[in-house]
Parts: sequence; structure tokens; C-alpha cells
Amino acid sequence: MLRIGVVGAGIGGLAAALDLARRGNEVTVFERASAFGEVGAGIQVSPNAARVLHQLGTTTLGDGFQARYGLPYVNVARPDIVDILGEAVAASSVIDVRFGVRVSGVTVEDDAASVRLVDDTAETFDAVVGCDGIHSVVRSSVLGEQPSRFSNTVAYRALVPRERVEHLPVEVTNRLGPDRHVVSYFIGRDRRHLNLVFIGPEERWDTESWTEPGSLDELRSLSRPGWSHGRGDGAAALRGQPARANGHGAAAVVAQPRRVPPARRRAAAGPRRSVRPHSSRCVPE
Repeated sequence: MLRIGVVGAGIGGLAAALDLARRGNEVTVFERASAFGEVGAGIQVSPNAARVLHQLGTTTLGDGFQARYGLPYVNVARPDIVDILGEAVAASSVIDVRFGVRVSGVTVEDDAASVRLVDDTAETFDAVVGCDGIHSVVRSSVLGEQPSRFSNTVAYRALVPRERVEHLPVEVTNRLGPDRHVVSYFIGRDRRHLNLVFIGPEERWDTESWTEPGSLDELRSLSRPGWSHGRGDGAAALRGQPARANGHGAAAVVAQPRRVPPARRRAAAGPRRSVRPHSSRCVPE
């Protein structure tokens, strides 16, 4: 049995802790927040991701893809995923979660790694896993400070109450346009909100944030003529202020689309026994 430290109790940290624990290790999770929690809107859990959750001993809802892939494809609110993982972590006898603890750095030695806290105490482990997000203390301790690189892409996000958009399709819908696309799907218990994400280009943006308030005027300025096909401005259905997130650093890896030629995409994914089509049909609006 190894003693492993995990810094960060978000989706990645909790999933890592559960997987390490089920492989016979003793895990300590350090989290600066006072309780489990997650900031964000929706997340799509594909059958491959659902398989991981199943292997970790958690339960998921939904069965839309069950017949074809053996596991569901579900759209959920990010806090709901944290709740599912948090319940599984709390039930484990070999996972210790320490809330309200701030990590100041990590020291790597030949056969061990130490987690340093802001109160000048430290704890040594056989290995340390950094799951502390875009401003990772673990990453900067190991690799040094690395400046963020803007991907020239931004995402405008909004949650719309279901009663305002009952006419929209329940399934995941991706509306494609030149260098832009809009993704929408319902999330939350009883599908109470529509998660709406518009992704488009941006020449410059110096604010590094997942939750910077945006404006409807900014959002409309990124749209292209002809998208609505005479049905009006889709952005007008929103109320309040959408949030926008940029493509800095690690965020660009997990959240920002990139145009990759098919040959490179196959090489990055590695060899496969079979390839299934991503789309069976396109529905014009």
C-alpha cells in the first residue's frame, strides 16, 4: 500500500482519489474550500466517462445510449457530479479529505514528495497528484511558473430556466457556423435549466477567469448573419448577464475546441479496432 496525497477535491481530485483507493492505496486529499463544491454549469458524460464512474463505484442517471454502448450518455450539472463522487469518497475507509487546508507548494525528493501547507507544516507521501486546477500550485512547484497562452477562443455560457425554452430540443444540440458553434442541452434534476454555450474567436483578452460577466451586446457581435434563418436573434432569449471564459493555459486543453485535420486526430487518439461515426444525420434549422 502506498500513501498518496491529492491536492484539490474537484471532479479530477475526487475521481483520482477513488481510483487510487480501489487499487489498494491510502489517500489523503487536501482541499482549501470548507466543503465539497464545484463552480460551473453543465457537463456531458459520455458512455466512456460513465464507464469510469461505474468503475469507481458511483451511480449515474440516464439510459439514452444504454442499448448501443452498454452505458448511458447523460447531461448533468457539474455540482451534481461532485455530489456523486463526494458520496463515494465519504464512504471509503482509506480516503481522508481535509477541508480548509491551503497548500503552498510541493517538494519532490528521490523516492517521496512532501506537501507544504501555508502554516509551515508539511506531510510526506510516496507520491503526490496535482488536481488543483488552472492555477496549480503543484504544477508550478514541479515545473516552475509557466505563463498562460490565450487560444484566441472564448466561451459565453448561460443557464436558462426551462420554462423559457420549452420549445427547444431536449437532446444535445450543436449548431455549427464559420469558426463558431453553439451547444445546448438541459441539465440538473428534472432538467430544470438549459445549459447554453457559444464558442467563438476573440483577438485579445487579458482577464484570466472562468466566470467573467459578459454582455448580450458582446455575444451578438460575435454572431454571423444568417444563423437565425429569419427566426430572430437567438441571444435575445437570454436574460441577465452571461458569463464568459477564456482559453488560457490548461483551460484551453479541456474546454476549447481546436480544428485538427483527420490524420492528426487519428494519430493523437492512437490505433482503434473500429471507428464509429460521430453523427448519423444533420438536421437543418
